[in-house]
Amino acid sequence: MNYYANKIPYPEKESHDYARTWAERREQFGKIKKEAEHLQRIIRDEKEEAERKEGMEGAAMDGEDVSTRGQMSTVGTPGPEPDGTTPMQTQGETHLRT
Repeated sequence: MNYYANKIPYPEKESHDYARTWAERREQFGKIKKEAEHLQRIIRDEKEEAERKEGMEGAAMDGEDVSTRGQMSTVGTPGPEPDGTTPMQTQGETHLRT
């Protein structure tokens, strides 16, 4: 009986050591997983930013004014003449359609 009493503490200590080791490994794995997810977000954000810039550069090369996207076009709309009148109006005269 004394023989077995001397052998029991060793497996108990070993079991405790393994439990501590696995707890540390789980903690390390959690940190690695969290860091990997963070890196994925950074990579995704950088990729989206690069695609956005590429799209803007492509539009600029096509002759589009990227800063006015989404605004109404004024192509073909007469602007004021140098004297402040519109092309349909001369000074002192108005053309109203009835």
